[in-house]
Amino acid sequence: MIMKKLNVLSLLISTASLICVMVLFFSEDNKKTAFFQSAEVYNQFDYKIELEHELSLVQEKVYTSIDSLERDLQLSLEYLKSVTPTEDEIILFERKQQYYLEIKNSEEQLYLETQQQYYGLIWDRLNGYIREFGQENDYVYIFGANGDGSVMYADDTENITTELIAFVNSKYAGE
Repeated sequence: MIMKKLNVLSLLISTASLICVMVLFFSEDNKKTAFFQSAEVYNQFDYKIELEHELSLVQEKVYTSIDSLERDLQLSLEYLKSVTPTEDEIILFERKQQYYLEIKNSEEQLYLETQQQYYGLIWDRLNGYIREFGQENDYVYIFGANGDGSVMYADDTENITTELIAFVNSKYAGE
C-alpha cells in the first residue's frame, strides 16, 4: 500500500513537473525576440540623412569662415617675412593670429556641439520608432547588434534590420 502511494505520488510529481516545463517552454516560445544591425538602421534612417546634410552645410560655413581668416593670416605672415616689420606690425599680426585661433576653436567647438546634438536627436527619434515597432509587432525584446557586446551572435532568421529600416523611414515620412 505504501509502495502504491509512493508510485502515485511520484507519478503526480513527474506529471506536475512535466506540465511546469511545458508551460515554461511554450510561454517562452510566445515571446518574440529579434535583433537589428544598429549601424545599418542608423545609416539608412532618412532623418539621419537629412540632418547629416544640414550638418555638412554647417561644416562648410565653419570651414569657409576659418579658411578666409587663415588666408588673411597667411598673407600677413608673408608680408612680414618680405619686409623688416615694425613693432606695431608684429603686434597687429599677433592679434590677428590670436583672433584666428579663438575663432577657429570657437567654430570647431560649435560644430562638435551641433554634431552631438544631431546625433542625440537622431537616436531619440529612432528609439521611439523602434519602441513603437516592437509594440505593434508584439516583440518582448529587440536587440541592437553593433559589435560592442550587446549581441555577439544571433541567428539570421531573427534579423529584422530591413523591416525596421522600412518602418522607421515610413514613420519619419508621416505614413
